[in-house]
This record gives sequence, structure tokens and C-alpha cells, in this order.
Amino acid sequence: WVRQNVLDENPRAPLRVYAIWFDAFEGDERSRVDTSLLADSRATQFWDDEKNAGRWYARTFTRPNDPDWIEWDAFFVYPPGATWEEAGAHPARWGRTIVGKHHELHDAVAGLIGK
Repeated sequence: WVRQNVLDENPRAPLRVYAIWFDAFEGDERSRVDTSLLADSRATQFWDDEKNAGRWYARTFTRPNDPDWIEWDAFFVYPPGATWEEAGAHPARWGRTIVGKHHELHDAVAGLIGK
């Protein structure tokens, strides 16, 4: 959805997408990730064996009172020029699940790129 409706829809927009994959369900494995789903030079994909990114977002932002939660299937939108040090824990918009909240994700990106 992100490639088709965000990246492909805005081919000249200065967007960056960071996809962090990890095993959320049985059968999820690094070797089974289809990186072609985000085949775009503006997308960078990572495999996170320890689920550190999901733990960080949960502890820092989405569920600070739930020590067992690991955030996954979520999006975090940051404004142009944002640095991790300044904005990491303060996205302009976020939601879960990506497909379930795709209208919010689409609107957030459109607002940032002036569409």
C-alpha cells in the first residue's frame, strides 16, 4: 500500500520511507521478507532481530505503561528536515495499522508535501 499510494503517487516528492521488519508472527523470517514491496530508491528497509525499534516506539511513545508491548504494523510520519534527535519521539502523525489507517497516513503525507 505504501509503495503504490504514497511513493508511486508522489514520484518527485522528497519522501523517505524506513521499513523495519521483524518476526511478529510464526513463519516471519528475514529470508521471507519481500523487499520488492517497497522497491523505490526513497525506501530503506531493515531487519530487526531483537525488535528494538518496536520496543523503543512502544516504551517511548505509543504504550509507555505497557512494558511487554512491541509496536508493529504502525506508521510514524515526521515533517521535512526533522532529525532523530529532535523529533524521534514526537512524530507529526502516527497510526496503526498501516492499511487500517491508510486514509490518515495518506492525508498526513499529502499535508507535508503540500498536496
